[in-house]
Amino acid sequence: MGNPAKEELETQLETSTQSITKLEDDAESQTNQIQKQETKILELTQAKEEDSRAIETMKAEIETQAQQVQNLTQSQTELVTASEELQSQLDVKNELITKLEDDVENYGKQTLDTEQQIQGLTQAKRNADSEIQKAKNKIEEQEEKYQHLFENQAKINSDKGAIEERL
Repeated sequence: MGNPAKEELETQLETSTQSITKLEDDAESQTNQIQKQETKILELTQAKEEDSRAIETMKAEIETQAQQVQNLTQSQTELVTASEELQSQLDVKNELITKLEDDVENYGKQTLDTEQQIQGLTQAKRNADSEIQKAKNKIEEQEEKYQHLFENQAKINSDKGAIEERL
C-alpha cells in the first residue's frame, strides 16, 4: 500500500510539471505570433515605401503632362482637346494619389495596431514567464517538502527498529 502523502505529492508534482509544459508551449506560441507580427510590420513598411515611390512617380508624370499642356497652348483647337484629355488623366491620377495616400494612412494604422498587438503579446509573454517561475518555485517547494517527509520517514523507521530491538 502506497503512502498517501507521497502519492499526493507525486500527483501535485505531475500537475505542476504539466502546467509548466503548457506555459512553456504557450510562451513559444506567443513568441511565434510576435515573429509573425514583426514580419507583417516589415511587409507593411515595405508596401508603404513602394506606395511612396509610386506617388513620386505619379507626381513626376503629372508634372510632365503639365509641361505638355503648356506646349499645346500654341493651338486653340489642340489646346481644348489636349486640355480635356489631360484633365481627365489628371483626375484619374489624383484619384489614384488619393487612394494611395489613403492606403499609406491605412498601412500606418495597421502598423500601429500591429505594434500594439506586439506590445500585448510581449506583456502576455512576461506574464507567462512569471507564471512559469511561480510554478518552478512551487515545484521546488514541493520537492523540499517531499525530501523532508522522506527524511522523517527514514528516521521514524530507524526509531521504530530501535524500539522493536529494545522490546
